[in-house]
Amino acid sequence: MKAILKKVEIIDCVVKKDSEKAKKGQKFKKLEFTCDVMYDKNQVRTLTGSYSMDFAKAYSAEVLLKTGKKIVDHIGQEVDVVVSKRAYDKDDGTKGVFSFVQFLNILDSEGNPIKMPKKDENGNTVDL
Repeated sequence: MKAILKKVEIIDCVVKKDSEKAKKGQKFKKLEFTCDVMYDKNQVRTLTGSYSMDFAKAYSAEVLLKTGKKIVDHIGQEVDVVVSKRAYDKDDGTKGVFSFVQFLNILDSEGNPIKMPKKDENGNTVDL
């Protein structure tokens, strides 16, 4: 889907529950972005999404290599996004659903989305 990149920021986060990956209270950073997503019939919705800092650094390097600009330099420009929905339980026991930007793809000079190259199990880049 087409969207306009509105905001990009690094935010500090704290793990709320223990899991296999992290312990409660552990701090980490992530890159959060906000986009105005254009749906059919001229409907526009503001949605957010985020990347882990490891992924954000790798993707930022790919964008810099292909466009010569950082991700923040693309604020106000058209981007390509993949929107997903996630269900959750509300406090009153009912179910809720929210939409979010799962993938943000900056466009190159020809209007094609820049996607992260895929890696195989050995860490080598795979040609798609």
